[in-house]
Amino acid sequence: MMPIHLCVAAREADYVRRLADYVRSSPYGRDWRVTGFSTEEALRQYLKAGYPADLLLVAPEFAEAASGLRPGVPIALLVRRTGEAGPESGLPEVLQFQPVPNLIRQLETLRAGHGLPRAPAGETGPLVAAVYSPSGGSGVTTTALCMAHLAAKSGAGAFYLDLDPFGGIAGGKAEPAGGLPELLYTLQARPEEAAAVFGRVRKHDAALGIDRFPGGCPPEEKLDLGPEAADGLIRTVAGCRDYGVVVVDLGSAPTAAHLEAFARSDAIFWLVPDHPSGRGKSEAALEFFRRREPKRMAEIEPRIRMVAAHAGRSGSARGAAGLRLVAGIPEVPRLRGAGRPEEAAGSPELQAACLALLAAAGWRPEGGMPDDRGTRGALAAGTGPKQDRFA
Repeated sequence: MMPIHLCVAAREADYVRRLADYVRSSPYGRDWRVTGFSTEEALRQYLKAGYPADLLLVAPEFAEAASGLRPGVPIALLVRRTGEAGPESGLPEVLQFQPVPNLIRQLETLRAGHGLPRAPAGETGPLVAAVYSPSGGSGVTTTALCMAHLAAKSGAGAFYLDLDPFGGIAGGKAEPAGGLPELLYTLQARPEEAAAVFGRVRKHDAALGIDRFPGGCPPEEKLDLGPEAADGLIRTVAGCRDYGVVVVDLGSAPTAAHLEAFARSDAIFWLVPDHPSGRGKSEAALEFFRRREPKRMAEIEPRIRMVAAHAGRSGSARGAAGLRLVAGIPEVPRLRGAGRPEEAAGSPELQAACLALLAAAGWRPEGGMPDDRGTRGALAAGTGPKQDRFA
């Protein structure tokens, strides 16, 4: 495949230079070529001369110079904050100060929306990790979001797949015709188009650094999700080359999709509350799945890791007779009964526990966490101090 020629125009010449240098020296250099401009006239002359340009990423003040000279070439605005250019611009926005892998994923999504090919896929798929508890309020969503956030923070790329019918992360008003419902319909009616639809309907959450589905999803869509649809959904998400980790939030209400999600996961983190009722529910749920499909559960159980939810300062809790707890998720006292899962995911204690869970599942950040400035985990060019909300 021919490389993708990205033209970047911004007043900050140092930012453009650092971005070009980073891409050139990283694995993205195989697929992307970056040409930078710091004046409108230089950009205009380059485009008029017919030099390669497959995508234009320009600061708002360069938009006029970029428009009209290359019909059919996508244009995106490079902005410091969401909404900076105003709704009248009519152009998609890309945040300037974010990890470069996240920026590249946004640009690839933009190209896909124009019917243009992505860079070639790698040979290995992402780690798929499911988080589940039969007891509500055990911290499933908070843990899943924290794991996805940490993976994205390393530059690996992460998708948060919310299959919790009654919980998960708030996504706004329900939109029955878009997001996850649209992809589920496509998987049933036109499965060959699922990958393209997924690329179009997913949303990037800049605060957490993750991708997820936009808008709310009616509970019925998830409660009625069958094994075949769950398999197709997880395969579609995991088949996208943008992600090193896919975290599936299964909530606490068991559906027909749970066993399929377990089967498609490399690791299942089963949260067990540290009280007799919670431990009893976990034992009962485990026996339920065993009775339902004994042969399949025999294959799945070696990948289940029982995790003590709301463990004490030692990070441990007592296990019931039939449960072996291998890790612990701490309580986040300051957010107990209030606050959002996205906020709790920023707890340093919780992040340390979730990093241990990811490591236990075999995940290693390719370039380390952002402080390490590794190949995939380096900060975006020109950011200076970390911009991550949870850092």
